[in-house]
Amino acid sequence: MATGLEIVRHAEAKLGQEYVYGARVPLDDGGWSGPWDCAEYCSWAVFQTSSTVYGCTDDHDPPSLADAWTGAWKRDVLALGIRVSVAEASTIPGAMLLRRGSNSGHIVISNGDGNGTLEARGRLYGVVRYVIAGRIWDYGVLVPGIEYDRSNPPMPYVEPFGIRNVAKIRFSGPGVAEIQRRLSNLGFFEATPTGIFDNATEVAVRDFQISVGVTPDGQVDPETARLLGMTLNKDNFLIEPK
Repeated sequence: MATGLEIVRHAEAKLGQEYVYGARVPLDDGGWSGPWDCAEYCSWAVFQTSSTVYGCTDDHDPPSLADAWTGAWKRDVLALGIRVSVAEASTIPGAMLLRRGSNSGHIVISNGDGNGTLEARGRLYGVVRYVIAGRIWDYGVLVPGIEYDRSNPPMPYVEPFGIRNVAKIRFSGPGVAEIQRRLSNLGFFEATPTGIFDNATEVAVRDFQISVGVTPDGQVDPETARLLGMTLNKDNFLIEPK
């Protein structure tokens, strides 16, 4: 049976290659050398391991035409997959870690050591090893038909503060208005600042992130805040149910 460790080995073979937002990857091309985006990288590693098309907008035949997307990864884990906690996924080689907003997201492969990832991280970084801690994740994902080593105990995980656009939470307040003003000054946000982190704000953040080469997940984490010339301060944001 295909294993999570094989997913890791396939992914490791592509370290150092180029990232391009929205790149299309033929899942059945074992010799593909880039460019990658985050979802295509993860779906490619799964297909190379198990010949399974997963996390794609359709189960296309031939697999070379399948289009991987973080939204499809969310759909598949909720309908088909095995959802585990972030703490569990961190110690399972080949598990995926997914965060998903309304219009954007990011997905990575856990190397199983408790804090390591393999990921197509952004234009500035390419395909790299990185970390789980200090980043927001919504789902740990196991793909059906893959045999995973789940013998290691979960590692503690504390979700950090970040500004997001998700289904059941509304971020608002003067801090959001300042984000919108700064995005507007940079030409990414065309509406009047409202102080509500809505779909238009998420898309503007994502487009800004693409322009500067960091992970285009549409959330304002400490890295994106710094690039906007800001420091995240919880006192400037309201967190309310939608």
